Amino acid sequence: MKNALRTRPANIIENRHSKPMVSSLTIADLFSRRHDSVLRAIRAVLIGKLGLRICAETSLDVQGKERPIYWLEERDALTVMPFIGGKHAMDGQRQLVDAYLAYRDSFANPPRQDILRAKRASNRPMLDALIEAREEIGKATDERHYMCEAKLCNWVITGRFEAIDEATLSNVDAELLEQVRDRNRALILAGLDYQERKARLSAFATRQRTRMIQDSTNENARGANSGAETTKRSGRSDDTMVRGHRHG
Repeated sequence: MKNALRTRPANIIENRHSKPMVSSLTIADLFSRRHDSVLRAIRAVLIGKLGLRICAETSLDVQGKERPIYWLEERDALTVMPFIGGKHAMDGQRQLVDAYLAYRDSFANPPRQDILRAKRASNRPMLDALIEAREEIGKATDERHYMCEAKLCNWVITGRFEAIDEATLSNVDAELLEQVRDRNRALILAGLDYQERKARLSAFATRQRTRMIQDSTNENARGANSGAETTKRSGRSDDTMVRGHRHG
């Protein structure tokens, strides 16, 4: 019987004890393994062979019995991954690594959270515009139409008509996706058909991406020039001090 504890939290990485950690329960879900199998791997490798102290908690299953849950830091999770196995082992490892990379990015780059929030918020206005435009011509709108527009915008960013895992998006692409959705909303309300919007969105994204690259290049150049000027001023100051010392 499958362990009743198996469930998938919204976020793979959770903040526990002021650290980014992943639970043995989540690992079991990612790897499609029984939770007790994951516990055995953790005990054998991390506790038994390496002698590590692993954060442990207990939770009640559906039968009211206490079951342990381990919480792993990044290094411990990556160490035990190859020993867990399972039919989704490779995909589980990829998702776990991606989750930690995304966590690092969001921690090191707080504005990313604002960018992702704006990206998520941009979807609803686009879909509302689609509903409004189709209602005006007497057509109903269902999930297929929503998915079609979402995948169109994703294609503009990635070149693929498929769902996007936002953890894999760079900040630039996440910001650009928000802009593409907003532009698509405007084009839908303007009455442009799918093929015309597809062409215009592609051209729009190319222009915007070029502008972003140029802005980033200019910003880096300004930073480099500022640093060089600071070094130059510092050098003059040091030289003055040396000359003053010699004259003294």
